[in-house]
Amino acid sequence: LRSILRDRGGFGSLLATSGRMSPASTLRELLPLLAPGASFIIHSPYLSAVSEACAWMHENRLAVNLSVFDTFLREHQALPNRSHPHMNATPSQSGGYFVSGVKCNSTTNR
Repeated sequence: LRSILRDRGGFGSLLATSGRMSPASTLRELLPLLAPGASFIIHSPYLSAVSEACAWMHENRLAVNLSVFDTFLREHQALPNRSHPHMNATPSQSGGYFVSGVKCNSTTNR
């Protein structure tokens, strides 16, 4: 698979979730399979794990346009002439955290 990808220049994008592995470990394995300029996004339920992956990529100049964000969701009640958010915040309202970016060319990232 790696030789086929090397001949074709790599994948054009990556979408992954890191359930048991850390996002940094997932990226260490999968980032070399991406073509330069490829977009990626990795999900984790833990902010610290996503922040660690983002810092690792930034320090090693592996990606640009790095972003860390969450997927907080709050339902709203909409009635005539009034609306308000439901105020019962539960942990299930957060779908986790994401790190996204664009892979740099490995020959020019140092």
